[in-house]
Amino acid sequence: MTARSTAPTPAVAPAIAGPAVRRAGGQALVETLAACLLLVPLWLAVFYISRWHDLQFTTINAARYAAFESWETAGIEPAARTEAVTRERLFSRSAGRFTASGAPDAARGLGDVAQWRDHADGEPLLDLQAPPSIRVAGAAPPESVQAIEALGFDLITPALVAGTGSFDLQRDAVREAVVRAPLRFGVDLPGRGATEFMTLQERQVLLVDTWAASGPTQLVRRIDALSPAGRLRELAAPLRPLRWAIRAFEPAFDQFCPGRPGPDLVPPDRLVGGNRIQFDLRQEPCP
Repeated sequence: MTARSTAPTPAVAPAIAGPAVRRAGGQALVETLAACLLLVPLWLAVFYISRWHDLQFTTINAARYAAFESWETAGIEPAARTEAVTRERLFSRSAGRFTASGAPDAARGLGDVAQWRDHADGEPLLDLQAPPSIRVAGAAPPESVQAIEALGFDLITPALVAGTGSFDLQRDAVREAVVRAPLRFGVDLPGRGATEFMTLQERQVLLVDTWAASGPTQLVRRIDALSPAGRLRELAAPLRPLRWAIRAFEPAFDQFCPGRPGPDLVPPDRLVGGNRIQFDLRQEPCP
C-alpha cells in the first residue's frame, strides 16, 4: 500500500488562509473602536475633572491654612481678619495677596481664577455671588478625651495646693477651621439640599499644644506647681549671701540645695548603654 499525503496542495492553501486573515483584521478593528469609545471620553474627562480637583485641593489647603493661622495670630488679630486673609490668599490671584501690608479685598478677583472656569461656557465654577466662607474658632475635644482630662486634673488637685505658681497646661488647645465654597451649578438647582450638595466643604481640626515642655524653664515651673520644691528654694534664699561663710566651717554646704529640680541633669542609667561614670547630683554645687 502507498501512503497518501494529507497536506493541502499549494493551490488550495491561499484559498483557506485568506478568509481567516480578513476575519481577524475585522475583529481587531471592532475591538479598537470599542476601546476608543471608552478611553477617549475618559482621556478628555481628565482635563475637565482636573479643574474640579484643583478647586477641591485649594479648599483643603484653605482649611489647613486657616487653622494654623488662627493659632499663630491668636490674641494679635481678630478671627475676622484671619478669615479674610485666608479667603483672599487661597481663592484669588491678586498681586498683593501675600504682602504683609496688603489689606484683604473681596473685589480683587475672588474666585475668578483661570483654571477654575468651565470648559463648556468659560464661566467660573465657583458662585461669585456667594464667596467662600471661612470660620475659625476653638473646638472641644472628643468627650472621651474631656473625661480623661478632667480625671487627671482632679487627681493633681492636692499637689497643686502644695506647689507654687500655676499649672500652665492648656485645656482649650484645639482649633477648628471650616471652609465652604459654593459652586455655580448649585444656584440653578431647586431646594436648599441641592445647594448644599453642590458646595465644597472641608474641616480641619488642629491640636496646637501637646503639653510638652518647651525648655528647662517651663519644666521647672511645672515641677514647682506640683511640688513644694519652689517653697523650699524660697526658704533657703536668705542663706545664699552667707554661703561663703558657712562653707568655711562645712564645705558640704555647697551641695545643700533644697528644692533644686535639675531638669538638665540626666541620670546615667537613662543614657544609652548605661555604662557611663556614675553621676551624683548631690556632689554638684548649687546654681
